[in-house]
Amino acid sequence: MVAASNIVTSSWRDPDVTLPSTQRIHLASSALEQSVLIAQTAEAGRSSVFHAMAEFDIATRQTTYKNALSQSSIAADIRGTSFVQNTQLTDMMDFGLAAIRAYAVYNDQTYLDLAIEAWQYVSPYTISAVNTVSASIVVKNFSLETTCQGESMLGGTFDTNNAGDPSITGIASTSFFVLSAFLAETNSSSVYLNAALDSLHFITSHILSGSLVQTGMTASHDNPCVLNSTADASSTGLLIRGLAVLYSMANNATIQSLLENVTEAAISNDEWHSSEGILTQGGSNLVVGFTEAFSRNATSAELRTYMHDFMGVQFNAVVDLATFNETNVYAGDWTGPPSAQFLQSNQTSAISALLGGIFIDDSLPSFTVPDAAASPYGKQRGTRAGVIAGSVVGSIVVLAITGSAILFTLRRRARIHPPTSPGPQISSSPVQPFPISIPQAAMLLRSQSIAKTGAISPIENPSQSPGGDNTLDVAVEPSNGVPGETLTPLQITELVRMLSERLSRMPAQEWHQTELPPPEYGASDTQA
Repeated sequence: MVAASNIVTSSWRDPDVTLPSTQRIHLASSALEQSVLIAQTAEAGRSSVFHAMAEFDIATRQTTYKNALSQSSIAADIRGTSFVQNTQLTDMMDFGLAAIRAYAVYNDQTYLDLAIEAWQYVSPYTISAVNTVSASIVVKNFSLETTCQGESMLGGTFDTNNAGDPSITGIASTSFFVLSAFLAETNSSSVYLNAALDSLHFITSHILSGSLVQTGMTASHDNPCVLNSTADASSTGLLIRGLAVLYSMANNATIQSLLENVTEAAISNDEWHSSEGILTQGGSNLVVGFTEAFSRNATSAELRTYMHDFMGVQFNAVVDLATFNETNVYAGDWTGPPSAQFLQSNQTSAISALLGGIFIDDSLPSFTVPDAAASPYGKQRGTRAGVIAGSVVGSIVVLAITGSAILFTLRRRARIHPPTSPGPQISSSPVQPFPISIPQAAMLLRSQSIAKTGAISPIENPSQSPGGDNTLDVAVEPSNGVPGETLTPLQITELVRMLSERLSRMPAQEWHQTELPPPEYGASDTQA
């Protein structure tokens, strides 16, 4: 758990949001209407407007913009020919993100298909396991640097579709991470979860410094490992958002710890906000990231309070300092002064703060997470949880993402196969998760998804991948041409050994003798 010791709030301007929810919704809607009108005729910033339309309906649980989005150019923007040479790949991913959020609220298959198309466009520009083996990537005309400082370059996303551009940027890699995470949450295929975890591996191994995402690096063999060590607020906000999505899928303690560390670092970095706590850099993506983590209740209660206040500062600054009364036009500088000139980038950035303000309400004792029936998150988590928290039955008794998932499985088995004699009732206290690293967390998440979907194939003569002892062995699945990863027998043995040790430390009344692992995994010494 993060102590949030680096966050200083004494000078923050007005963190309390006391406007009625109807007024906050009206402010966001009025600002968004200005952007929608311009987006109908102007291409610049259109993806941000489409994204804001979907997010507004998610926040308000309405379908205000359902028809407008269906009549928009989002399909043409994704499928069109505007993405010519030298285009930044984040342009495509922005449209894909708008599409997956539209799917979340409208449940229209068209949007899911569009999001997948956007992902498929960018995927070849993201370094795969095959690329690390061949030291080449078909969309680039240079030899690929496959490792940097002993860590694999797997998961890095190039900045542009220019064949000669070796730049891998924080904004591209975190954008692909977020899009992959949302698709993994929505789609049963393990491809997107694997992609998200590959991206996370690259981010944490290469471009995360001081818990903040750096601008990027190069991946050319002729000019390897050149890191631009400037912290990027927008990329950090995207990382926060993607981590919140992953955490809500699996409740993994390692993912939450990383999320909290990055969130605390972002809030406490005074280079990104004024002395009053008002963001001056990366406001849009940072606020969206905080809103995602806040709305999903993905952090500790202490850090959640800091996020609430920080989001409140941004909301009040935008409303009080960045606009003239009732013009609904917002300046790019949230510290003021307001401006009568409309710029789409300024407007959609301010809209992110206004949407964030819908989720916080100081007239209530605490924020209530929407129930599954009312929230698009609820339905997706229910569907995807079965994939993430599935089990392997047979010689491998069970593989668990977290201790709570283990306890859930044991309870279910106890109901299906009750002991011959009545035993004590299973305790309701949650089992604490395993203390594992990011690569180990990725391995567990992958194993659960692969086990559930059946996308697993044995590896003959597996070799250690460049990342060291904690990385995964890689196998290519020829059936669909998508790089896949599986576990070696040694890794499986280690996972079951960890489970056995965990069970042995649990009170006897919380498990039954019939749940013991086989003796070869160290079960013989556990208490009966």
